[in-house]
Amino acid sequence: MEIKKKCFWSLLTLMLVAMVSLSLSSCGDDDDDDGGGNPLVGTWSCSSHYIDRVSYDGGTDTYTFKSNGTYEWKCRGWDNESGKYYYNNSLSTLTITNQKGTTWVYVIPTLTDSYFVMIDEDGDSYTYSKR
Repeated sequence: MEIKKKCFWSLLTLMLVAMVSLSLSSCGDDDDDDGGGNPLVGTWSCSSHYIDRVSYDGGTDTYTFKSNGTYEWKCRGWDNESGKYYYNNSLSTLTITNQKGTTWVYVIPTLTDSYFVMIDEDGDSYTYSKR
C-alpha cells in the first residue's frame, strides 16, 4: 500500500509541475523561437538534488550540452555517458538519449542563465548551476 501512495504522490507532483510549466511558458515572450540559441548549451554542475522527499546539497555530476545537440555526462563513481539531447522550450522538457539508446524525459520548470531545475519521472528534482 505504501508503494501505491508513493507512486500516486510522485505522479501527482510531476503532473502539477508539468501543468505549471505549461501555463508559465504560455505567458512568455513569443520571441523565444527566433533561433537565438539553445539556453542549455554549456557546462552545468549539480548543486543540489531532492530525492524521496530528502534534500541533498552538492552533487557529483556534470552535464555539458553542445550546440550540435549532443551531450556529455560525467559523474564521480560512474561511467561517463554521452549521446543526444533535445530541449523543447514550449513544453519545458529535456529528452536525453545515451549512446546505448536509453531515453529519459525530464520536466524543466526553471531555466535561467545561471541555473536550471530538472525533475525526473519519479518526481526527484535536480538543480544544476552553470560553470
